[in-house]
Amino acid sequence: MEKEKGTKVLIIDDDVTLREMYAERMKIEGYEILIAKNGEDGIVKAKEFKPNVILLDIMMPGTNGFGVLETLQKNPDTEKIPILMLSALIQEENKKKSKKAGAIGYIVKSETTPATVLEKVKKQSLNNTTYTKNWRPRFSVLENKLKLELRCVSRK
Repeated sequence: MEKEKGTKVLIIDDDVTLREMYAERMKIEGYEILIAKNGEDGIVKAKEFKPNVILLDIMMPGTNGFGVLETLQKNPDTEKIPILMLSALIQEENKKKSKKAGAIGYIVKSETTPATVLEKVKKQSLNNTTYTKNWRPRFSVLENKLKLELRCVSRK
């Protein structure tokens, strides 16, 4: 019997620190992580690997997140992939523009924790029919670790 692959998450962000932080936390959970450093690379990887969920930054050199979102929504091979916008932009107009363009969510980087991002990825993975059944228990372990970390930090 062939081993079932984990849920694939594509992170498209030019910020290496955030990219690596989310990638590491999701790998612990058993996610298969794909990384793209810019919009053009993200479009290629989305078409090639067909991830279950995409985390997409807006402000990037070259093709920005809105351009990536538009391109992926127009392609029959990628139009059904759930895309969560992950941005530093807090303006309501950007949230509306993302939703109108087809994003299923908008996360402001400065207003959220890694645990919240993981929860949103988990929710989209469950909604996407190609997710694997075996990752749920591992998510609970990481979620509990993150809650403990947050409690320790808040007590200092």
